[in-house]
Amino acid sequence: HRGNPRERLQTDAGNLRRDRSIRNRRCSVRGENSRTDGTVAGAVCGVEQVAKCDYRKPSEAAMRDFDWKPLGEICKFIDYRGKTPKKTKKGIPLITAKIIKNGFIEKFEEFIAEEDYESWMRRGIPEYGAVVFTTEAPLGEVAQIKSSEKVALAQRVITMMGIDQLLDNNYLKYALQFPPVKSDIQGRASGTTVQGIKSSELKKVKIPLPEYEVQVKIGEILGSLDDKIELNRRMNE
Repeated sequence: HRGNPRERLQTDAGNLRRDRSIRNRRCSVRGENSRTDGTVAGAVCGVEQVAKCDYRKPSEAAMRDFDWKPLGEICKFIDYRGKTPKKTKKGIPLITAKIIKNGFIEKFEEFIAEEDYESWMRRGIPEYGAVVFTTEAPLGEVAQIKSSEKVALAQRVITMMGIDQLLDNNYLKYALQFPPVKSDIQGRASGTTVQGIKSSELKKVKIPLPEYEVQVKIGEILGSLDDKIELNRRMNE
């Protein structure tokens, strides 16, 4: 597909609208440079609304047509909390909580040795597109792994991968940033000085779950908008 990006989004929305009954929903939106607050707007507004506006803050009332499912039923979890890797100046990049910001994984600052990778990553190796979530310091930052290269996972980071044909990873990233979902996460957190959430509690958090094909389309549209925002950010650095 070539041509104007907004026109392509509108075309995609029109194609989906003919096949799905997610039309006639409303949303209030914020500017394109807004970050990650309610990005499941694609679901609530209907994909056609995302194509017409610069997205982001949906109406909760429009969620009533979707099922809500706990993450533990629709995701595979990889949790490395409770372990501290030996860090090096070079080697396999380490995804830490402090570099997961505003929906993206920022420049790697820490590494583990290549020879330690297999022994360290015994609990599971994340796939391309897996969603990483910070459990504390800070709580609730979300991003996606967008590289097929090896990466290691640090403490305070949980990786989630949707069950095939049930939950799309791209959609999951945005669903975790929808305000009611974020409120549920905060409500399940514990701690006085530093707020954090246990894996067992995170698995109880429910997200809206439209049909899989709809999730895919929402992820594609919101992802393309985020890609544009990220490109602009890098150009301005």
